[in-house]
Amino acid sequence: MLSIDINNKHLEVFEDLNLQAETDGHARWFLSKKGEVVQHNLLNGQWLLYNASDGLIDSPVRLISTATGQIIVSGSHNQEAAVAMLKNGKWTKKVFPRCCIYFDYRSLIELSDGTVLVGASNAAYHWKNPGLGYIGTCLLKAA
Repeated sequence: MLSIDINNKHLEVFEDLNLQAETDGHARWFLSKKGEVVQHNLLNGQWLLYNASDGLIDSPVRLISTATGQIIVSGSHNQEAAVAMLKNGKWTKKVFPRCCIYFDYRSLIELSDGTVLVGASNAAYHWKNPGLGYIGTCLLKAA
């Protein structure tokens, strides 16, 4: 990632990191090439790294921050479609074994009513309040 501050003529380069989200101007969230989630706290400069040993899915491809600040990651875990949510510093994952191998990086989105959608070629899943954990349903599934 390359960051340029035009006002201060400041250039930052974070090798092997892909910026995904910024939360309230306090933290930047990245995905690494190694499949890790990296959080940079802009207030104290601290960097945190999360991986599968922390409960994160083993192959994250997309990260979003919802309107309420909930961090959600989609991708796969053990070659099955999966999502993970960060709450109080702990990751909770949900695997969708009959869905597909992975959720596409283009398919994780929050709608204006707070519903979160994640999709694949043969199904779409949704949940209303990701802060409560996965409580959604499959919207459609190919026969």
